[in-house]
Amino acid sequence: MNPKRRAIIKDVPVAHICLDGIDWKQKAVAAEPTGKGDLLCIDGWFGRMFRSCEECVRDELDEYVQMYRESCARLDEDPAHVCYEVQNWNDLYYLHGLMPCVAGDEWGYTNTEDYRVNMEFCVEYINSGTYYELFGEPYLIYTPKDGCYPDPCYKEV
Repeated sequence: MNPKRRAIIKDVPVAHICLDGIDWKQKAVAAEPTGKGDLLCIDGWFGRMFRSCEECVRDELDEYVQMYRESCARLDEDPAHVCYEVQNWNDLYYLHGLMPCVAGDEWGYTNTEDYRVNMEFCVEYINSGTYYELFGEPYLIYTPKDGCYPDPCYKEV
């Protein structure tokens, strides 16, 4: 593939996307509303676009991380009384005020020690660059940091 035709969303490689012929402004206009703000927000894991405010998204990500840490702490407090719990990507969508989806149910986290992650997100407000120009507006994008990606086998604890 021609390297000029690859797209990169702020250090997140998006393989084999052809930028020609896509109306990115229309995609931004069609972003799912949450009623919390007008900032274009992108879930970098699934590419889902929605409208919210930066503070709300950051708070919701913090709450999602806190929910997971509390789940892990419950298991650590009483390992004799096994309390395996799971948390999926739809739980995050719920916090954002978005509709759940099949992919959101298929990817998630478990509090078991073997599959536990130090959950963190990279959140960036973008107001320049290729996608800023394509969307015609600034946007907020978040992705799980390296080493804390959701797992498609999280339900199999």
